[in-house]
Amino acid sequence: MSVCGLGEFALGQAVPNREHAVCVSIPSVSDLVGYENKDPRTMSQMNSGYPRFVEHRLIRKLIQLEEKKAGNREKKSFLFANNKHCHQGLRQFSIKEFRITENEEYICLQLPKGSTAARNISSFVQHTGGTISSRLAESVLVKSGCFSREESISAKKNPNQFAREVIAQVHGSGVSHERILICSSGANAFYSLFYNAYRHFHGKGKTIWIRLGWLYLDTIETMEMVSNNENEI
Repeated sequence: MSVCGLGEFALGQAVPNREHAVCVSIPSVSDLVGYENKDPRTMSQMNSGYPRFVEHRLIRKLIQLEEKKAGNREKKSFLFANNKHCHQGLRQFSIKEFRITENEEYICLQLPKGSTAARNISSFVQHTGGTISSRLAESVLVKSGCFSREESISAKKNPNQFAREVIAQVHGSGVSHERILICSSGANAFYSLFYNAYRHFHGKGKTIWIRLGWLYLDTIETMEMVSNNENEI
C-alpha cells in the first residue's frame, strides 16, 4: 500500500522552504521529544519556527553581533522592537541592573547570563512578542555586510495597506481596512490588546477577569503576567 502526504521533510526544514517561514518540520516522535526536552542535538537543527518558541537564526546572528560588539561573554542580549516593550519588561520584574543600547531600528538589552533577570526577560519576550522580526534582522545584517541576500517581500507599493485591505475583505463588510491594526506576531497582538484593556478597566475599578472555557496555556500565562503586575498600574 502506498501512502501519500507531505512526504519526508528533514528535521528543522521550514515549510514552505523559505527563510522566514514559521512552520517547521519535526518528523519523528523522537524529534518531538528532543524538541520538548530542548535537547541540544535537536535544537541545533531548528533555525526557525514559531517565534515565541524558537529564536530565528538571523535574530540569533544579530544578537551574536551585538554581544561581540559589547565584548562581554558574561552578558545575555535581547533585541526589542521598541523602547516601550523593553522598559515594560524591566518594570515587570523590577530589574535594576541592566545595559541598554539604542540602535536605529531596535533596542538591545543586556543582562547577566544565567541570571534570574535574564530568565524572566526571556519569558517576557515569549509572552509579549516584543522582539524584532526575522525580516528586520535580515535587513540589518545585509546593511552591515554580515549577510549577503535579502528575501523579496512584496512588489506592492504599499504592502502594509494591501495587507489591511485583504484582512478586512476576509472578515466581511463590517470591517474596514482603516480599523485593522498590524502587529508583529499573534503573541504581540494578544498582549497589546489585553494589556491596554486591563489598564483601561483597572482605572474604572474593574479588577476581576473571568476566563470562560479552555484557553491556550500561553494566553493564560500572559493574562496572569499582566494582571499580577502592580508596577504597570
